[in-house]
Amino acid sequence: MIATIKHWLEAIREYDGVVNEFGVLVQSYSTLQEKYVKVSKKYLEVTTVDELEKYWNERRVKVNRQHKARDGVNMDVRCFFQRDCTLIKFSGSPDEVAKKAQSYVVATVKYVSDSGEFWQYSYETKLVKTGDCDDMGIYVANLLYNNGVPAFRVRLNKGYVEYKGSRVYHVWCTYLAEDNEWYVLDAAYWSRESAGLKLKWKDAEKYLTVDASWTAEHSFGGLSK
Repeated sequence: MIATIKHWLEAIREYDGVVNEFGVLVQSYSTLQEKYVKVSKKYLEVTTVDELEKYWNERRVKVNRQHKARDGVNMDVRCFFQRDCTLIKFSGSPDEVAKKAQSYVVATVKYVSDSGEFWQYSYETKLVKTGDCDDMGIYVANLLYNNGVPAFRVRLNKGYVEYKGSRVYHVWCTYLAEDNEWYVLDAAYWSRESAGLKLKWKDAEKYLTVDASWTAEHSFGGLSK
């Protein structure tokens, strides 16, 4: 009888040890599972972003777009995207950066029409604090570009719009938001309507035609809705 009791006690002690070891294994498994889920999600995000970038960069035929942008000098429109560490930095997600950038340009740059065609670089607009639609559009786009928003999500566009009852030539920025919709960021003509990512490009009826659009890396033909 005593031997049997001793055997039971030894079995109970061993059982507790096995239970503890099993608990450690379960915890280790849970930790590994969490890490796997995180890695899987990260992989899917990277894959999705890569595919999204490829889609938007290859959706339309790339062309070498030039414009007589500064006193009649024919220039590659992409050169107006520039890396500039002196531009203001914003915190937050890409969508938050886009909202802040548009509001910042509206608040700090006074709209002044020029007599000829002279597109200012962002650092010039930042210094003089005045500009017309092309200067303000370029400034908005570069604030996004220099705040970590991927190049394929930021486009400058030029074409005709209906403004104050007239058909006028215009330059503006569009941004591909996190919901994968394009939004207008227009600090010059429709700053209130496009503030806070309220104006989707597909709903922007006053933007009539686009003869060119471009990112920091690629330039394209007309932008369709």
